[in-house]
Amino acid sequence: MTKGVLLFARNNNEIDYVKQAYWLASRISRYLNLPTTLVTDNQEYLENAFPSYNTVFDSVVILDYTTGYTSKRYHVGTLIQKRLEFKNDTRPLAYDLSPYDETILIDTDVVIADESFLKCFEQSKDFLIYKDAYDLAQHRNYKEFEYVSETSVDFYWATCIFFRKTSKNKIFF
Repeated sequence: MTKGVLLFARNNNEIDYVKQAYWLASRISRYLNLPTTLVTDNQEYLENAFPSYNTVFDSVVILDYTTGYTSKRYHVGTLIQKRLEFKNDTRPLAYDLSPYDETILIDTDVVIADESFLKCFEQSKDFLIYKDAYDLAQHRNYKEFEYVSETSVDFYWATCIFFRKTSKNKIFF
């Protein structure tokens, strides 16, 4: 069984997700000793900004650049927020794009500081995702994180997902 980490990094006008992914991949190597695959839509930027990118990424998947995005509210501290474009439409491709039998899919703004994520591979579940979160600043209304919308399904955090390549998970993605 192959094991590894999958990172999606598609920059917007203010956030350099590729830079975050580069830093995170070095942490993954240091603490988890797992291969890391980057999924991005800007190969030219990756190669120019990070000439040694192949020292932290074991493989890179290049997607076609698209202009489509959704708008997302970003919190900059406890009282300041702004709306930015958010290119997350390709994450449902994670199952097909992952070269691993067992994958940890992580947002690029996660900080890894120990080997805790390795426990995913030791447990028997084929899919793990966070349902709850705790806001350290204690200023958000948690009601907005109960359901995707008022008439929809429960809200889950896609910040960190573990999945094995099973027929059930293929349907999910």
